[in-house]
Parts: sequence; C-alpha cells; structure tokens
Amino acid sequence: PSLTDPNGRLTNYTVALNSGILTVQKASASVALGGLTQTYDGLAKVATATTTPTGLTVSLTYDGKTTAPVAAGSYAVTATVEDAIYTGTATGLLIIRPGLVAAWLPTSGEIQMRFSGKPASLFVIEVSSELAGWTPTETNQVDSAGIGYFRAAVPKGAGRGFYRFMLIP
Repeated sequence: PSLTDPNGRLTNYTVALNSGILTVQKASASVALGGLTQTYDGLAKVATATTTPTGLTVSLTYDGKTTAPVAAGSYAVTATVEDAIYTGTATGLLIIRPGLVAAWLPTSGEIQMRFSGKPASLFVIEVSSELAGWTPTETNQVDSAGIGYFRAAVPKGAGRGFYRFMLIP
C-alpha cells in the first residue's frame, strides 16, 4: 500500500503508513420516553420518545412487538435510535388504565360490566357513591381472551353507584 498527497498538503508532516483496520463507532444519543400512563378508550396507545440530539428516528416496541397496544394492561416499552451516526436505547413501562365505568340503578337488579385488558392482568374493582372515597370490592384476573368481567347485585333503593377498574401493576 502507498499513500499519495496529490495537493501537497502533507509537506509539513512526517507520514508513516501502517496497516490495520480503522473502526468508527456510532456516537451516543440519549432517549427519553414519555406518555407512559394512559387510559383505555379503544384506541392504540403509543409512547413518545425524545432524543438528544433532537430529531433522530426512533423505533418503539411493546412487549417486543411493533404494534402499539390497545387493551388495558402493562407493557414493556423499548425505544431504539435508528440512525447511521447515532446509537441509543431507553426502556420503560407503558400502563394503560381501564376507563371509568359509572352506573346508576334506581331499582334492584344486577349490574354486569365487561372491559378488555391484557390477558392474565390482575385488576381490582372499586366502588364509590360520589366519585370519592373508593372502596375495593373485588380482585380478579383478565381471562386468556383479554376480557375482564364484573357482576354485582344491586340492592333495591341503592341509588347511584360508580365503579372503576384499576389494574394492579
């Protein structure tokens, strides 16, 4: 191998040619995750990723899948910088909380509710008469099809009752 200096710019330097491999590493970028706590509304929930330096392309996975989750539950999020010059990753936990379910039953009967969630997720059902002072009434698990169920007898004259499903992380 030889080294040439076609423009004569190396005249002030002593140049030695050594054989070897030059490896250029990617520069580090930092990644910050956001939007990690959201409420179920039937739409896919996407975490956000901000990079330094700004504007880098980031790919997101949820429990190893590229499709953003819809069902209530907890999902491991990994953000990876996709860039020719920079490298970086961040991990976090996306929590999709079930939405508030309210029921008003002026006469006796039975209330039945159903919501979708991540299979095998644990949830607690809480009740309140005025959307304050929530009392746990039942702990259960989302079934393998991703459905959580709640059924309760409502005594005659019980009036207004509010129920909420809370995932147990």
